[in-house]
Amino acid sequence: MVFTYMIAQLYPSYKKQEGWYLILGSSNLDKALTGDYTKYDNSAADICPIAGLNRFNVQEFADWFGKKYNHKVFEDIAVTKHVNELRPIESIKLDKDKNIATVDDEFSFQEIDVLATFRKDRKCGPVDMFVLLCDEWNQLTPREVAKKVKTFFVRYSVNRHKASVAPPGYHCKGYGCDDNRYDMRQIIYDDTWEVQFNKIDNMVRDYEKRGNHRI
Repeated sequence: MVFTYMIAQLYPSYKKQEGWYLILGSSNLDKALTGDYTKYDNSAADICPIAGLNRFNVQEFADWFGKKYNHKVFEDIAVTKHVNELRPIESIKLDKDKNIATVDDEFSFQEIDVLATFRKDRKCGPVDMFVLLCDEWNQLTPREVAKKVKTFFVRYSVNRHKASVAPPGYHCKGYGCDDNRYDMRQIIYDDTWEVQFNKIDNMVRDYEKRGNHRI
């Protein structure tokens, strides 16, 4: 962050120009919700153009723009797989066919969209979200749904402080998590969610006793 802002201030002088440059950030909504970025790194900017977009929205736009205007770089962006920048480098796997670094994550970007929509737009806590998603994601077992719900809430709560310093961005999702404008929930959470997660675990055991049949 310090280096980037230093260049933004010095480069116009080097080019004998007046003023200074604005820093554009690259963090998106999926990263903000799950904390999958470094505070004051790619989250540090004057404006973040894609802050209100999730990953697959960005890829859909890049694919459309690249094909419509024949920009190969945008088509490349559309097919590039996500790399979790917080993972140790040794955990990153290389897709030898496409020469793209990939990691295994807890959710797909589409799943984050659903989880975030239930959390904010439908005002669900962990237990309500688990119950509703057991029907919504009936291709998964209740135990698998429970794991995704619990992981999402833990990651959201332990990384909530990062959203408190998010730069301004265009708001185009109901579940935007910029606490200065759209998400008025607290910043500090008890990330154990002990009561809620215990209740979910009890419900999972009840489901499994019935052979994973939903109520």
